[in-house]
Amino acid sequence: MMLGSMSTDPAVLVPGSPASIDTAIRGWKARADHAEENRLALTKLAVPDGWQGSAPVAFTDHIRKVASTWMPLQQSLTVASGALQEYSSTLTWARDQAGVAIDTWLQAKRAEEQAPLLPTTQAAAAEVEALREKAWSILRHAQTRVAEAGDRAAGIIRTAAAQPELTPAAWQRVGETVSTPEQAAALLASLSASDIDDVLAARPDLVALLQQLNPEAVNQWWSALSTGAQHALIMYAPRVIGNLEGVTYGARDRANRLALDQHIIDAEARAAAARSPMPLFPPPSEGQVIEWAKRAEAAEEDAEALRKIRESLLATEDSVPRSLISLTDDHPPLAAVAIGDMDRATNVTFAIPGMGSSAAGLPDWAGTAQDVYTAQASADPHAQLAVVAWLGYKAPPVPSFDDPDLGVLHSELAEEGGRRLDSALAGFNATNATSTLNVLAHSYGTTTASFALSEGDAHVDTFVSVGSAGLTPSVDNAADLHADRVFAGQARDVSPLSNDGGDQWAWVGRIGGDHPVDPTVESFGAVRFGVDTPGSNLAPVLDHNASTETSNGYLDLGTESLFNVAFATTGQGQQVTPYVPPARAKG
Repeated sequence: MMLGSMSTDPAVLVPGSPASIDTAIRGWKARADHAEENRLALTKLAVPDGWQGSAPVAFTDHIRKVASTWMPLQQSLTVASGALQEYSSTLTWARDQAGVAIDTWLQAKRAEEQAPLLPTTQAAAAEVEALREKAWSILRHAQTRVAEAGDRAAGIIRTAAAQPELTPAAWQRVGETVSTPEQAAALLASLSASDIDDVLAARPDLVALLQQLNPEAVNQWWSALSTGAQHALIMYAPRVIGNLEGVTYGARDRANRLALDQHIIDAEARAAAARSPMPLFPPPSEGQVIEWAKRAEAAEEDAEALRKIRESLLATEDSVPRSLISLTDDHPPLAAVAIGDMDRATNVTFAIPGMGSSAAGLPDWAGTAQDVYTAQASADPHAQLAVVAWLGYKAPPVPSFDDPDLGVLHSELAEEGGRRLDSALAGFNATNATSTLNVLAHSYGTTTASFALSEGDAHVDTFVSVGSAGLTPSVDNAADLHADRVFAGQARDVSPLSNDGGDQWAWVGRIGGDHPVDPTVESFGAVRFGVDTPGSNLAPVLDHNASTETSNGYLDLGTESLFNVAFATTGQGQQVTPYVPPARAKG
């Protein structure tokens, strides 16, 4: 319900019947008392007179077992009544808050009415608006608290009604008040593997709270769980565990593959429903027809993206394992695929793509990550490697006549992507802190990485930039990045309309956008390496893309660029070929 003209009754703004809830509470408590009376009565039954031999022992054992069956019922009913009591108390409190919101709204109304007939001053108008916003804030908070308490009570009651055979300790846990992620982690750690499903069915809020823990705390918690408890959490909450930074990557892979299967089923069902004809009666408006078509297109896009994510996990002929280490609910989804064993690798590289990247192209980016892995293995045959095809942010499209989106010139997507990348890097450091950690970024991915490595908390051993669309202005020197070593490579600049070999887009992003820093200028302080050195026996970079059909992209096998990337990311930076400033004609 709305404030203002809609209602000034707190019971309308926060609906519910405390009296009915109290009646239900009394009923649940009475049933709990009855169950306890039955249990006690059974325990007091005496062995019938005249029974001899093993009969008295068998009788006593049988009575004890029967009596024990009443205990879970009694405890479930008690916990359910407690959940209802919490809901009733929250509802009463929320009604009081709704009254405060109404009074504040009326105060704003009076202030508006008392203003002169002439246009109100800016200060008076601001005061009225501030009072209204305060009223809305109070009401929204109260309504949210009631909804959360109602959800908790409903989950507990459903579990109690099903009478799961939880242990007495588990039932005590179900009824506990949990408001912090630390409390949620401690409660889940105290459960047996067999109790986790039933407790989480009653308290799904516990898993949601885990997402607020920092990666180090998550890793300590996860490592302390039994194998059975870990398996139960993966099976019950795959979408949470699969993206929970600090959980081991093998576990995240198992969880995300489960989630991916369900995502595909759901997306294909939505797509099928969206493809069905619209109802002809009542006749749909033009807006409804357009909305139906958009919904169908979005559903198909999601389904195709998810199928591509699954395709990117297919094993290659070299048998290097692949794992799905993140999978989001975004539309379209975001994901990250690791080449190699993330939990055992001693050298890990996160590869960040640039403009035009999306889940639909993840098989290609995973292929690029595989090429980076292959080049690194050639540069350091004894290293235990992993390369992450990290598509964990929404990248801007490549501008075109059909899609003139110029998001690549701005930093908003890179800034959000930087926050996500920082979280992913922190998750790795929490699980494998002793390994070498590198970030390799291409195009707009370098913009994203520059936010992560300057405004975030994560630190890496090596940052490598190729074909940079420009770094954030706050990073005007390599020392501003949270990286021990910084490398940069750039092909010669050419016009987007030119057929001459070179990079047709990177310079556009730097000159025309709000991320102008070129990491290949000498004053920046990065170690610059060659990508198109004349006379080299390695292939030159002749295009802005990471890979091309002619194998002349920045990260194609056989290129001077990837040769240098491999040495830079395996601790052999002294081996990179020197940078030779190219002719940068844009014509």
